[in-house]
Amino acid sequence: MKKFTGWLFIAMLAFTACEGPEGPPGKDGLVSYWKNIDFTITRDMWQLVGDVDEIGSYYSRVFDIPELTEAIYFDGGVLAYYRYTNNRGIEVQTPLPFTWYNIYLKEGVEQPYSVQFSYDVTPTVTGSGGFPGTIEFKVTFSDFVTDRTTLPEYSDFRLTLLFPY
Repeated sequence: MKKFTGWLFIAMLAFTACEGPEGPPGKDGLVSYWKNIDFTITRDMWQLVGDVDEIGSYYSRVFDIPELTEAIYFDGGVLAYYRYTNNRGIEVQTPLPFTWYNIYLKEGVEQPYSVQFSYDVTPTVTGSGGFPGTIEFKVTFSDFVTDRTTLPEYSDFRLTLLFPY
């Protein structure tokens, strides 16, 4: 048992003693590894893709991302979060895709459905070399009811660009 404990201690020491390389200095000599960009989408900003209530239809909103470089796209990272206030009144952000469950009344009968928020990041095809790019936020309903009655009044998202340094 002592031998196992000794090996366990050495393994823990090896994994906790390592440090990664430090990134390059950013503005004013500060080290910068990421950049957050916040988006708010109101109900009238969503665009329907497909026909109303068509199977496969969803809502979409596209934004240009001038900060997205080729280095970030290929060697860094892009993360997106949905920001909302939970049922306890606490503001949270959760990584996308995020599924939210709800119930609505249809002819006096409760109808369960889910809403999935997702996103796509794409280099701009018409841009020089394909960059900068765009982000498309999507809202898909499990029952494909896309008559705008179930869209939230507003949706807050955060995009995090991770620099590859």
